[in-house]
Parts: sequence; C-alpha cells; structure tokens
Amino acid sequence: MLEILKSTVEYQNWGYNALTFSAIGTFLFTFLQMWSFGEQSKLIWTNRSGESVSVKMFSYWFFYWMAFSVYGIAGKSIAIAFNGLMFLATAPILLGLYKFKGFTFWEKGSFCVFSLIPVLMFYCPKAQKPTLLLILLMGVLFSIALQPYEIWQTKSAGSVEPKLLAVFALTSVFWFVYGIVIKDIPLIVFNPLAIVVILITLGLWRKYKDWAA
Repeated sequence: MLEILKSTVEYQNWGYNALTFSAIGTFLFTFLQMWSFGEQSKLIWTNRSGESVSVKMFSYWFFYWMAFSVYGIAGKSIAIAFNGLMFLATAPILLGLYKFKGFTFWEKGSFCVFSLIPVLMFYCPKAQKPTLLLILLMGVLFSIALQPYEIWQTKSAGSVEPKLLAVFALTSVFWFVYGIVIKDIPLIVFNPLAIVVILITLGLWRKYKDWAA
C-alpha cells in the first residue's frame, strides 16, 4: 500500500508548489461537490419532484465518475481517483429522479449505454486513456448542456439546485489549474468550457426562478 502511495504524482511532487496546492484544492472541492450533490438529492426528495432536473445528465455523470476513478488509478493520481468517488453521491439523485420523475424509454436506454463507460476506460490501453477521457469529457460537456436546455424548455427552475452548479464551476477552476500542472490535455480543454456552460445554466436558473417567484 505504501509503495502504491509513493508512486503517485502527488507524493512524488509533494511540497510548496502548484501541483500540491491544486491537488489539495481538488480534494477540498470534491468534498464540497459531495455536499452540493447531497443538497440536490435533498431538494428532490423533499419536494418529491425531479422537475427540470436532467436524468440523462446525472446518468452520464454517474458512470463517467466511475471511469474517472479508473483513469486516476491508471495515471497514479490520488486526486483524480478520489474525485471519481463522486458516483456515490450521484446515486441518491438518480434514485430520486427515478422515483418521482420516472425515466422515459430513451432515458432508460441512455442509462444502459452509459454503463459501458467505466468498462471502456478499464480495458482501454494506458496510452489511449487520455484520448478516451477527452471524448468522455466532451460527453460530460454535452450532458451539462442538457440542463440549461431542460430549464429553458420547461420555463421553470424546478428542483435544480444552484449550489451544485456553483460548486461545479468553482471546482472546474481548480481542475483546470491541476490539469495545467500535470499537463493533462483533457482537463485543460474541458474545464473552461464547462465553466461557461454552467454559468449559462445559473443565468437561466435565476431567470426562471425569479419568474416563478
């Protein structure tokens, strides 16, 4: 176990440097993300409603984070592997959406297809894993874009939790810095784009929340 720890990029580069500080930041924001996902779950279960919450987005995220953890283990990154545990915080949200909103035929089909994501990452050759991650992150970006679309389509903020969106945006800043430090192209490309989409989502949430009020 100690030898595995010593082989990680965080251990080998520990000190007063950008990698260490950004890694610590990603750890802290992973906990904050888990809290924000808990808030989203609580809102769905309290309201007994999944209105305006994207089933496909959370389904994709659930399996993407499993794959992200596999990617982190392969790349010997504690920060990435730990962040992948976010799939545990996503499960109660999906259960709430299934119970109170229900899954359409296409949402059930998407869930089944998305379940292949961590399997693909596991069996993908190590040299090709960054390319696969970039493809998956583009999928994450598309899934994130489904959320503002659903808010716009329903003209309602529904049970969307803004704390989750705000934390996701802040977390993306740290992952962008971390990506630059470890020279991980997928993280460098994805996170600025994700921040833009999330800010658009927050803008729509505020617009239709105010209208509902």
